[in-house]
Amino acid sequence: MGNATLYPSRHLGTPRLIAPNAAFAPYEIVHGIRRFHLTAEVIAHELVRGVVIQAWGYNGSIPGPVIVSHEGERIQVALHNRLPEPTAIHWHGLNVPNQVDGVPEIGAGPLVLPGQTYVYDFAVPQSGTFMYHAHAHDAKQEMMGLGGMFISLPRHLQTAD
Repeated sequence: MGNATLYPSRHLGTPRLIAPNAAFAPYEIVHGIRRFHLTAEVIAHELVRGVVIQAWGYNGSIPGPVIVSHEGERIQVALHNRLPEPTAIHWHGLNVPNQVDGVPEIGAGPLVLPGQTYVYDFAVPQSGTFMYHAHAHDAKQEMMGLGGMFISLPRHLQTAD
């Protein structure tokens, strides 16, 4: 996975994020809430030039897009399941409410069935670098490619888009 790093912008004087080998998740602001969309789906993934495998990714890629938010900000992540089996997202390292923690095997959040959408809705409790990954049949789904990075910037830090 690419490492996301803050670099000072030469043009704006504010930091900008760079994530080699990964895209940033697009978002929209709706009523003050930053809203993301992740689609879990079967994809063709090129391991090395000429070697393509059938894998599972978020938004057509492995790793999934980098989600960026700020500490204390309320976000929503709509998970659209286009896989042949149920899935869920676990927010690894984030102290989120149990009902959106994405570990359905122990009662924390729902399984999202094929063809369904579930919206994770929570305030980002802390700043730091975290990850998100599948947590239904997790050994299989993570190894198939379902994972990505989650960056929560300190409240006061503004970045250049």
